[in-house]
Amino acid sequence: IDLDAQGRPVVSTNDGLFLLDGGRFRHQVPLFEGRPQEATGLFHTAIGDLLGTEHGLYRYDLERNLVRPLTPPSTKGTPIHELSRMVQVRHAYADTLESRPCLVVGVMGYGTVWFEPATLRSTLLITEKGLPRSMPNNLTRELLRTRDGTYWSATPAGVFRWMLDRAHVENAFDVYRMDVPGRALPGNDVQDLLEDGQGGIWVATRDGGLALIRNGSCTAFPCPRPAGNAVFGLALDRRGRIWCTTANGIEVFDPADGSFFHVAVEGMQGSAALGGAIATLPDGRIGFIAENTFFIADPERMLTARPLPAPYLTGMRVDGRPAMDRSQAGTVRLSADEHALALAVSALRLTGPGPMSFAVRLEGVDEVPHLARGTDEVTYASLPPGDFRLFARSVDSSGALGEEVLLTLVHVAAPFWQRWWFYALLAVAASAGVLGWSRYRLRQALALHAVRDRIASDLHDEVGSSLSSITIGSQLAAQLSKGEDEQVRQLIARIGETSSASLRSMSDIVWAIDPKNDEGEALVKRLRRIAQELLESKGIGVAFLATGGVEELRLPMDVRKELLLIGKEAMHNVSKHAGAKQVTVTVDRSDGKLTLGVEDDGRGFDPMLHPDGHGLTSMQRRGAALGSMVRIDSAPGRGTRVMVRVDLANIRD
Repeated sequence: IDLDAQGRPVVSTNDGLFLLDGGRFRHQVPLFEGRPQEATGLFHTAIGDLLGTEHGLYRYDLERNLVRPLTPPSTKGTPIHELSRMVQVRHAYADTLESRPCLVVGVMGYGTVWFEPATLRSTLLITEKGLPRSMPNNLTRELLRTRDGTYWSATPAGVFRWMLDRAHVENAFDVYRMDVPGRALPGNDVQDLLEDGQGGIWVATRDGGLALIRNGSCTAFPCPRPAGNAVFGLALDRRGRIWCTTANGIEVFDPADGSFFHVAVEGMQGSAALGGAIATLPDGRIGFIAENTFFIADPERMLTARPLPAPYLTGMRVDGRPAMDRSQAGTVRLSADEHALALAVSALRLTGPGPMSFAVRLEGVDEVPHLARGTDEVTYASLPPGDFRLFARSVDSSGALGEEVLLTLVHVAAPFWQRWWFYALLAVAASAGVLGWSRYRLRQALALHAVRDRIASDLHDEVGSSLSSITIGSQLAAQLSKGEDEQVRQLIARIGETSSASLRSMSDIVWAIDPKNDEGEALVKRLRRIAQELLESKGIGVAFLATGGVEELRLPMDVRKELLLIGKEAMHNVSKHAGAKQVTVTVDRSDGKLTLGVEDDGRGFDPMLHPDGHGLTSMQRRGAALGSMVRIDSAPGRGTRVMVRVDLANIRD
């Protein structure tokens, strides 16, 4: 889009020119030597209007639709200057070089050219090897001359700043692109350039959004979604805001606060992909091309915030059936066997560009609102039981949000297994079950206690009495048979010893079975008594240590029995074989374990030479029954230490 000498918009197309005159377009197809010209731009310069085409640059009289070459053809009938062979002329400026008038032309398919009409001499500014500051790309998409006479070339390889006199002599350019430190653009594929009148050059890139070059450095301004970073054309309104045509509609950037605003234009369907055709008209409005249509936007009207209408419910379905009548009382009620709720929302809007959308949110269900167009339904499937509030707000095509309003309440009934009375019944049933199980366990424990008590009593009264009688009888027989045969006396003595040992073992078993001895205190007392009988009675010193709250432990019958017999066997070995002077018996509870140890200062022995002696096998068997292992540390001349450690977490009554 360009302006002619009278400030009227002129749209260049592949099908010629369209001049907006008096509110209507006038279509003209420029003809040169009878051939239609595909227009690329109309440039109003000091030497008159120039027409850029797909095939070159020509003088052009817009009113008479007259196309002429810049210079007369040669005597052979062919043009004698480079301008007639150029492809896609993008801009042309009248300038002077060494006090001589010339044209500076940017060409998409040829490069940047300066041309002297008087001498018919042309020079192409192109890349030259060995000159790192030369222009590396001849695809000039836009050529801009600022008020101070500086030229800016937009190419797919960045932006190049240059002065005509220096570029003519030195082929030197200041380069702005992604790989130049201090002058890095957000993208190299530059589509358009715009001077803001305050010393800044705005840059539209296809791959990096919007950027500003000021005082030799670049600042990037990525476009928000849905616009993305594909910016094609730029225009400046009277408030200094930058209008950008993008891959998804128009975004307006306000340099004052760094914000983007998506513009919805009345008559434009949604956010169409736009090209680079955009311009500021003399009256301050913005003209641009979209969907083969010329749009004119009034910045003051488009960017002035207007209140959006409040949304309301227009339809409701429950499990596919119409249910709008349910919302009349202000609450939509769903039974436990109704699963899907579909809602339609609309709003009354008499004026304003673009279609309306609605952000719908069910409080307690939606983390992010559903965005629905006016013709869409918002569906909720398998809602949880409870009470919810349905909110909605209007959204215009620019993305502006209206005030959120409450549409209705939604009540979803819980199934019977989620009602309070069902939980109460479950709690009562569970309590009854726990109580019944506890009472059953108590009865079983009491019955077991009675059985153990009876067995202990029977063993003590019957078997213990019989063994005591045998022991006493054998002692009496030994006294009465002093003159008898020696073998008879030995036999009677052996009977007495066996009955005494059996009586002691029976005493230990009765002690283990008796429920009165379930506390750890009973185990400590029993071990202390055994130490007195086996050790102290023979003059061996005993140190007995019970630590860690052993007395408060409740120990199962089999654990008490095995620990007692291990300790008894260890002390028996000391009294019989060790020749010790001092023994230390330890019962300790720590770190969730119960430890029993018997340590002496006797002569010791080598456990490897006596694997089956001193009751070692029986102690290991009893340790295995406790889920542990009896550790025996001994060596000749170093005493003996017997220890077993039981994990309390693994023992059960």
